[in-house]
Amino acid sequence: MKFGPLEGTSEEIKNFFQDNGLRAADYIALPDEPIGPIWFAVPIAIFIAALAVLTFLSGLTKPAATFVFLIGCAAGMWLAVNTQLRFKSPWATGTLVLGCLLLMLVALGAVTPLDLLNEVKSLKK
Repeated sequence: MKFGPLEGTSEEIKNFFQDNGLRAADYIALPDEPIGPIWFAVPIAIFIAALAVLTFLSGLTKPAATFVFLIGCAAGMWLAVNTQLRFKSPWATGTLVLGCLLLMLVALGAVTPLDLLNEVKSLKK
């Protein structure tokens, strides 16, 4: 068994800690408990509901549409935070934030999908 620079049987390593007045628990960190699926399901459901409301209910007033947009963005941020805490991947988190924001902007009608494609084409040049 190898523990950092120490190598030996588990009994030898345990005795080393005890002989030097150390506690092994101070040096061994238990892994974090993974985030449960409910913490992902709730923000996804809220985000999809906000997208559906903005997409299919065209009779919303501007303040109501703005409120639903903000709720959807908050759910996207909540999902991004959960993703960062669970997977510790800045790329996944950044992609999720950008994707959620763009989807909400398209659903709100502030940006059209064609505008997004034109922007992507202009970035490639």
